[in-house]
Amino acid sequence: MDELRRDTRYATRRLARDWRFTLLAVLILALGIGANTAMFSVINALFRPQLPYPEAHRLVNLYQNDADTGLPGFFGHLVSGLRGHGRLHGPLFRRDGQHGPLPGSSLPR
Repeated sequence: MDELRRDTRYATRRLARDWRFTLLAVLILALGIGANTAMFSVINALFRPQLPYPEAHRLVNLYQNDADTGLPGFFGHLVSGLRGHGRLHGPLFRRDGQHGPLPGSSLPR
């Protein structure tokens, strides 16, 4: 830990001594991070498919592992428990091979 403290102090002194190099390094890092963020945003907007649901940004994935088999599954008691506590604020869709909204949901099949 003491060696890390000494190395940090040494690096700080060297960067303070040569302020032009420090300024250039910070500028290059800022430009690189900004360019990377811009490219990711453009590629994400162009190639990421939009989900065919209203307010898709509010989707949540619910699952529960089966106690007997250990396989993932989606169980009705999980949904009814969440509905009973007022934690669900919209329709539910399944993705277990059967398409469409869950029974009791407000959207048509």
